[in-house]
Amino acid sequence: MILKKHITLCGMPGSGKSTVGKHLAERLETNFVDLDAFIEENEQMFIPEIFKGKGEAVFREMEMRYLSLLLRQEPAIIALGGGALTSERLFDLADELSDMVYLSVGLPTLIFRLKDERTGRPLLSAPEWEGRLAELEQSRRPVFERVKWKMDGEMTVEEIIEHIVKQLETEWE
Repeated sequence: MILKKHITLCGMPGSGKSTVGKHLAERLETNFVDLDAFIEENEQMFIPEIFKGKGEAVFREMEMRYLSLLLRQEPAIIALGGGALTSERLFDLADELSDMVYLSVGLPTLIFRLKDERTGRPLLSAPEWEGRLAELEQSRRPVFERVKWKMDGEMTVEEIIEHIVKQLETEWE
C-alpha cells in the first residue's frame, strides 16, 4: 500500500505512538518520524532542556514549525508528542494534512508503561507524577476524542496495525 497522506499518531505519553509508528512504517514500507526526536535533532537540545531553558510555549511553537515542515514532505508515519494537540493550530494542521489516529489507553496502563520511562518527559518528572498524568489525561481526552480515527491502544501492536491498515484501505478506496 502506498501512503496517499501522512498518518499522525497521537495519544498520551506511553500510549504506544512510537512503537506502533515504527512497526506501521515497516509494514507500509514508508518513513517514520517521531516529532519529539525530530525536534531534538534539529534544535540540538533534549526536550527537558527546551522546557527548562525556553519554556513550554516556545516548545509548542517548535512542534508547530517542525510538524508543518514534515507535512510538506513525502507522506510518512509521524508520532506526535503527547501534548502536541493542545495547540488548536497544530490540531487543525494535522487534521487537514494527515489522517490522525488516536491511540486510546487507560490510565492504569499508562502508569504501568511509564513507571520506568519518565526520563525525558518534563511534565512527568515530579514525585507525584501519577497524579499529574491523571490530570493531563483528563484535560487532553476531549481533544483526543475529536480525532477521526480512534484505536484501542491496549491491543497488541500487530492488532493495532491491522486495524489501521484496514481503515486506510477502506478510506482510500
